[in-house]
Amino acid sequence: MTRAWMAALAVALAAVLGSAAAQPVTTPHVTAELVAERSAVRPGQPIRIGLRLQHQPHWHTYWRNAGDSGMPTSLSWTLPAGSQIDEIVWPVPRRLWIGPLVNYGFEGELLLPQVYMPPADARAGSTLKLQAVANWLVCRLVCIPETVTLTLQLPVVSAAGGVTPGGTEHAALFERAAAEQPVPLEGWTVDVQHAGRDLLVSMARSDAAATAPAPLVHVFPYAEQLLETAVHDAYRTDSGYAIQLRLLEGVMPAESLRGIAVAQGDAAVADHAWGGTQRAVEFSAPVRDVPRIDMPAGAQRLIDAEATAALAAAAAADAGELPAGAGADLGWAAALLLAFVGGMVLNLMPCVFPVLSIKLLSLSQTPSGAGHPPVALRTHALAYTAGVLLSFVALASGLLALRAAGSAIGWGFQLQEPLVVAALALLFLAIGLNLLGVFEVSLLLPQRLAAWRDERPAVDALASGVLAVVAASPCTAPFMGAALGFAITQPALVGLSVFLVLGLGMALPYVLLVLMPGWRARLPRPGAWMVRLRQVLALPMFLTVAWLLWVLAQQTGWIGDGAADAARPAASSRADASAWQPYDEAVIASELAAGRSVFVDFTAAWCVSCQVNERLVLNTDATQQAFKRANVMLMRADWTRRDARITAALARLGRNGVPVYALLRPGREPLLLSEVLTAGAVRDALAAP
Repeated sequence: MTRAWMAALAVALAAVLGSAAAQPVTTPHVTAELVAERSAVRPGQPIRIGLRLQHQPHWHTYWRNAGDSGMPTSLSWTLPAGSQIDEIVWPVPRRLWIGPLVNYGFEGELLLPQVYMPPADARAGSTLKLQAVANWLVCRLVCIPETVTLTLQLPVVSAAGGVTPGGTEHAALFERAAAEQPVPLEGWTVDVQHAGRDLLVSMARSDAAATAPAPLVHVFPYAEQLLETAVHDAYRTDSGYAIQLRLLEGVMPAESLRGIAVAQGDAAVADHAWGGTQRAVEFSAPVRDVPRIDMPAGAQRLIDAEATAALAAAAAADAGELPAGAGADLGWAAALLLAFVGGMVLNLMPCVFPVLSIKLLSLSQTPSGAGHPPVALRTHALAYTAGVLLSFVALASGLLALRAAGSAIGWGFQLQEPLVVAALALLFLAIGLNLLGVFEVSLLLPQRLAAWRDERPAVDALASGVLAVVAASPCTAPFMGAALGFAITQPALVGLSVFLVLGLGMALPYVLLVLMPGWRARLPRPGAWMVRLRQVLALPMFLTVAWLLWVLAQQTGWIGDGAADAARPAASSRADASAWQPYDEAVIASELAAGRSVFVDFTAAWCVSCQVNERLVLNTDATQQAFKRANVMLMRADWTRRDARITAALARLGRNGVPVYALLRPGREPLLLSEVLTAGAVRDALAAP
């Protein structure tokens, strides 16, 4: 009795004087600490310990499978000799909507428990010091990799007497985590059908026992980069549940699908969804290839209210805080001003200037009178402006409508479609041939239609405005990026107002030239020089055709990556250009966690400004050497074809078009560079404190 009493006293003293101790570490986004279930350990007896994270509101970290993007939290342990520790026992995650993407993760308070086995020869009265380097990616609209070193001290008490050490203040947290752990799915059969990119996971009771239907069931697969996580349709069937999923493009499923299924909603209802007391179950089932997916009998769609609300929020793109300097921080007046200035600068971009030059060349032949401009010129100016404004409204409306429907798209989305690129190539080819005098449009039209066109020159002016906007869409002028980023994050009417002002800025310089005839009086009289000038202006049209065909080849896979690289405008050093890595968020997170900065070039083959910046700045020997000296990883996010990951990454930066240049630095907000890039700006960014 004396020995047992002394053992109990030792445990009590450990609880009072030397209980399990850890020092929390607080970052701007998370408070982290190592915690233990009990106040002390006994030699060779297991104890539950874990990483406790308390997230700031609206910030989250990730599950073992992060979903569309992200990185699981990890712990690297330094343990006393003779110790062992099991893997993390992952809690049930949530589906977290980030724009059109879905990640799997945690908000609020989180415990990642592990089972620790102390050394069998640990001496009573000593203290075991455990140390862990914890790495996580914490995200809201921006993602910040964080690394902290944590310690946990565990007093050792004697194993004699059979007295169990008392619980700590965190004991209830461990009990709650254990109660919510997924359990093996028993009494059910799971069937997984695979056809094309579709998967159907059907879960049916093996016996006739009825189960209370859950309001909703979510499936979380263990395999990463397997599914389009936003596609998740759940059904209640006569025998259980069915969940319709979709594979990522080009991905084939493994022989079996493993994961967890979680009943959502009220706990009392969810607890009985599987005929037991747990709302989360673990399953594993072989994948069966079928010619066509067969839905089980009695399937009725279960409503996912959270997903509906998230899609509506993504449509409005009003998800909250953006990085410093991002579009949402501008304010309406500043966005309108930047849009107006950016629209004016668009006229000087290589996509637009040839089109306007052709129109001005034709206007130079129009006689001008004294005093006010002729009515015909005013009509021409108004029609051109209408064409520009209507085109911008149409493009903006299409962009906003598609985003409202859940599509991950941004400015320039139309040029991500090969048919649109092919049509533009034919159009610019026709313009070039017309300038060379190969044909005249009026001669190709039926006589009645040609006469109708000649009687209505305003139609030509309106069509010129439309053509100018179509040609301008691949170009992003200075100041436009932030303004368009603001427009996408606002309600529809506010967003459309920004696009309208952008159109007014683009139309104004041309309209002023039309309405101010003085410049035409300084030109030589019409003659052979105009023919030669038309022939000169045909050259950029044919260069545009060649560029569009190159874009089309990349989009359709007519040429491989090596040939596409060779076709890309050459840099001063091809070896340096090959230093760019393809966009990969997991690699970015890993590099940032290791303390290395990453420079991301958001680009597209159809973006002329992107190609100019790459040739004149990014791929030059001087800039490449500057990147090497700063030990910066180079990554290229190619948006030539639609890519939801890149669209979401642009949205997190407050942008929705290219080019965008972002320097990502460990533990700091992204640094955005100007769309008109200079070598000096890159060097200044690399040297920024």
